[in-house]
Amino acid sequence: MSHEFNSGAFYQVGAWHGLGTVVQERLNTADFLKAAGMDWQVEMHPLYDQDGNEVQGWKQLKRSDTQELLHVARASWTPLQNQDAFRWFDPFIQDQDMYLSAAVSLKAGRRIAITAEFAAPVVADVVPNDTVSLKLVLFNSHDGSLAVGIKFTPIRVVCANTLAMVVQGTKQKFQGDIHVAPRSASVKHTKNVLANLSMIREQIDLATRTFKTEVVPQYQAMSATQLSTQLWKQYLAYLFEKDVVGLDESLRAYDALTAKLEAGLGQDIPGVRGTMWAAYNAVTEWVSHKPNKDSLLFGSYAKTIEKAHKLALSLS
Repeated sequence: MSHEFNSGAFYQVGAWHGLGTVVQERLNTADFLKAAGMDWQVEMHPLYDQDGNEVQGWKQLKRSDTQELLHVARASWTPLQNQDAFRWFDPFIQDQDMYLSAAVSLKAGRRIAITAEFAAPVVADVVPNDTVSLKLVLFNSHDGSLAVGIKFTPIRVVCANTLAMVVQGTKQKFQGDIHVAPRSASVKHTKNVLANLSMIREQIDLATRTFKTEVVPQYQAMSATQLSTQLWKQYLAYLFEKDVVGLDESLRAYDALTAKLEAGLGQDIPGVRGTMWAAYNAVTEWVSHKPNKDSLLFGSYAKTIEKAHKLALSLS
């Protein structure tokens, strides 16, 4: 829900139910950090037991501005400060390859996400006049729940739906402290977190190539597949693990999803209605505009979108 929102900033277009600050100019990382209300430090303090004795090998992480406890971590756990997360984008911004478009702090600062867009937009049409744009998201946690991550996220422009970028070879494990895959990269919170994070900038070119050569053709395959009522029900049954028989009664969201299929944003674009691409976007619109965007970024909704993509592709 929106109460997960702590602070944030957005370039020209507001989000998160009108919360946060809307900025009209493309800001550098330092100014965007301040506009987002994220210019505070993660402080490390000793951890004490009930008798007042320091607990060796552990520490408390607190916000410098509010002194709110964010996490109790092992001594080896190294936070990535907000300003360092923003600075990761500096080379791209200084070269005018990217600009920051959003930054949010969630759960009292325990999770953050920063979105950048390409100055020369990385876009492609699935069908004529139905454009998908690629964005880059850096996410991080100060509560130990997430590694530092870089994720490439396609957005359907007409309705701002978040789509999945499902590509081959994504099931790679961490090698040391770094995990790199064609659509994402993650870095563990170790003493080398900054150095390791700088090593994955080269993934940018790979992701943009993969988007155009592999991901967009998947969307186009969906748009070439005709959708019947039976296939729509089968798709939802697989997605939500229901029985096709009585689906409209057993799936609480069935009517809302079908309404998105019939009259959702962008469904009237020629070549969309009556296709698997329309079915996929009915689901992504239903998910993308739910209040709990924290789950959209990191949790169950993100998994739903990826599963919806894979199922739509398998049925195409």
